[in-house]
Amino acid sequence: MKALSTLPALEAGGTRPLSRALAKGDVDFVMVGHLYHADYSDAGAQVPASLSPQWITGVLRDQLNFDGVVISDDLEMGAIRQHFDLKQTVTMAVRAGMDVLLFSNTAKYRPGLADEIRAILVAEAEADPAFAARIEQSYQQNRRAQSPHPLTRTAAKTRIHGAFPNQNGLSVSSGAIPR
Repeated sequence: MKALSTLPALEAGGTRPLSRALAKGDVDFVMVGHLYHADYSDAGAQVPASLSPQWITGVLRDQLNFDGVVISDDLEMGAIRQHFDLKQTVTMAVRAGMDVLLFSNTAKYRPGLADEIRAILVAEAEADPAFAARIEQSYQQNRRAQSPHPLTRTAAKTRIHGAFPNQNGLSVSSGAIPR
């Protein structure tokens, strides 16, 4: 397995724009897909990036210093569903460092899917204090992301006006910017 300490292969493959955006603090959320690369898989296992501690915690959090919310791509996609059962998917995603687990519930509709996922999370958290701590960490990460944005309303209008110079008096949603 190749070392990821300097990320040269990753940057050559297209992470340079992400690295720059993360360094500037312009990224609040990152969606991790179900990509797989044998040279960068967890200890020789065939684990997609969305379930990989090496990718989410090792590369995204530790090496690229991302401290925002990590959301999965749909965890019911074939790349996951065909190789992992629901319990494996949920527990691996949380342990890998995922903060938000996305399930479209369209592969085979199950009205009780949310309850099944909740039961897995609760049972695993009761059995494993480290898993419970990881859920708490994700909860805090999500709360931070929902807090009022640090920009002032005037600065936000200036920033938006700069992006859309033909829009005079553009209003800003109060959901994202404090009054």
